[in-house]
Amino acid sequence: MSDTFVEQYQKFSKSVDPVLQYVVQYHAPAHEELVLPKGTWKQSELHQRCCSTHDNEHIMAGPIVGQGQLIGTVNFVHIGHLPAFSQLDLANLGAVCTQD
Repeated sequence: MSDTFVEQYQKFSKSVDPVLQYVVQYHAPAHEELVLPKGTWKQSELHQRCCSTHDNEHIMAGPIVGQGQLIGTVNFVHIGHLPAFSQLDLANLGAVCTQD
């Protein structure tokens, strides 16, 4: 991810990120198709404000948890015309996120 994307995300989009909100609430990995109604991702505020301008077609995030507290996230994007993240991608991220 470019520094420009990260700056724009922090400034304008973090507060409207439904994937991040899910990860924070449930301490579980998520991607946009898990947390948004089917077919609404491209109309979402996050996609409109930030992702579309950087060719980030799909997003996935997982929690980094220490001593029961969320201390960060690990984030992935599919750029261009790659397909959405799959259930296998989500399961693999979940396995990584639960490592001690």
